Amino acid sequence: MSVVQVSRPRGGRGAIRVEAAASIARSGPGPLTKSDAEVLAGVLERGGFEGTRVVLAPARGAVCVQPLELPPRGSGAPLSQIARAEMARVLKMDPNAVEVAMWDVPPPSRAGNATHVMAAALTKQAGDEAAELLQSVGLEIAAIDVRSLALARAASPWLEPTGVSMLIDVSWDGVCIMVVLAGRVVFEREVDHLSPARLCGAAAERWRLEPETIARALTHPEWPHAGDIVRLAGGAIADFVDALTPEIARSAAYAAHRYPNAKLERLLLAGAWAELNGLRERVEAHLHVPARVVRALDVAVVSPRVQSASVGAGSLLALGLAMHPGHGVSAQEVAA
Repeated sequence: MSVVQVSRPRGGRGAIRVEAAASIARSGPGPLTKSDAEVLAGVLERGGFEGTRVVLAPARGAVCVQPLELPPRGSGAPLSQIARAEMARVLKMDPNAVEVAMWDVPPPSRAGNATHVMAAALTKQAGDEAAELLQSVGLEIAAIDVRSLALARAASPWLEPTGVSMLIDVSWDGVCIMVVLAGRVVFEREVDHLSPARLCGAAAERWRLEPETIARALTHPEWPHAGDIVRLAGGAIADFVDALTPEIARSAAYAAHRYPNAKLERLLLAGAWAELNGLRERVEAHLHVPARVVRALDVAVVSPRVQSASVGAGSLLALGLAMHPGHGVSAQEVAA
């Protein structure tokens, strides 16, 4: 879990500045736990953070994101209610049990006069449970954000302003592939069957090591034993990269089919595992598109008090949360 606090000069002009940042080891994947909340509160108290308001991203998979085709905006139809009902149908839940956010996206090729949106749904139970957990340790939820929107917000200086960019979030428990057109997230897909967690598990089983040892070697090249372990795990790393590359290509093909007049111009990698050996080079060669890893320190000015390890590619999501409109930039919120 990454935590970032930002500020911006008065008047809203000038570069965003990271005032505090930290990376926190979690008790495990999935929703926030009591133990996670207690550790988070302790880090915020001792780590140079100010305030108690938090902008939170739910755990991977907790938010259902779908493209929807709604009636024209000028029709007078209750679009928000229709979107809520449709997302509740997808989740097989009562519409009153879900919270839904949506944003307009450019219409695809040969579309009619319908309103095209991306909709994101979170169960009210999940939101209430997260709020109660944080309140129990003295924190308050200022907002719950969609992961893809936060990532695109943070990476915006590197996104193509008019063309198509792909944003790949490579995290411990899975990969999320996002397509961004003219700054708007128009598609996202979770690739749960490919994850660094499975990579480390397979390599650990083969070489009789702990998965945590493999993970440390792959993410901390300065560790004295990292070189030897990376060489042992080289085959597993290559298999992971080779399996992920076609998944990215499929998403690129979908974007090309939906928006044939918009060319894929750039591919951005984020997440704690974005710098996995060979990933950027392999994707770039396969898609013939420039690719780069985006770190929080590539986007914002970083206070001298903040360690560079806390503002890498793994903290880009937290930076985007801290930039949440009306919360992170002006009020110095904390994002986790």
